[in-house]
Amino acid sequence: MGTAATLAKAKYNAKAYDVFSVRCKKGMKESIEFCAKSAGKSINSFIVDAVVRDMNNFKASQIGRAHV
Repeated sequence: MGTAATLAKAKYNAKAYDVFSVRCKKGMKESIEFCAKSAGKSINSFIVDAVVRDMNNFKASQIGRAHV
C-alpha cells in the first residue's frame, strides 16, 4: 500500500485530470519525443497543446456555419 502522500496525489489526479492513451504508428513516438524536447515541453504538454490548437482552428473554421 502507498504512503499517505502517494494516495493523496492519486486522489487529486483522479479528480483533476482525464486520462487516456494515444496510439500511433511505430516510430512516431520517437518523432513526438524529439519535437517535444526541441520545443522545451513534455510529451504530454506537446500533445495537449497540439490538440488545443487544432480544436481552436476547427472552431474558427465553423464560425458562420450551421451547427449540426
